Amino acid sequence: MTLPTDGSLCLLHNPTCSKSQAARAWLRDQGVAVELRNYLTQPLDGPEIRDLAQRLGLPPQDWVRSHDLLESLNGLHGEQALDHVEAALLRDPGLLQRPIAVCGSRAWLARSVEDLSAGLAAARGDEGLGRTHPG
Repeated sequence: MTLPTDGSLCLLHNPTCSKSQAARAWLRDQGVAVELRNYLTQPLDGPEIRDLAQRLGLPPQDWVRSHDLLESLNGLHGEQALDHVEAALLRDPGLLQRPIAVCGSRAWLARSVEDLSAGLAAARGDEGLGRTHPG
């Protein structure tokens, strides 16, 4: 499986996570088509982790969950940090922050409806898409 490269939306999620559930509910309520990918049962492979890192444009410590993993990244930067995170995620996909939205060339942390909406609007070039407040 590969991450989408077109304008389709993929949500990397854990179905038991309340933030993932809120994101799915908001997308459903907005009528936004989405491919749901449970990263625990369909984990990312090495090339997908690197692709995701590039699309996120964030240092790895911003999109992993474990305090122990974060501590082990102290002093590591760039490729060295990404190598370390990739190996950890291949061993334990549950370390991935959630949910993460992927659309086109972008990916973003979607831990709030506002983050999800803003990221989707930016990815699709439509500032009005999914606006939750009149404006």
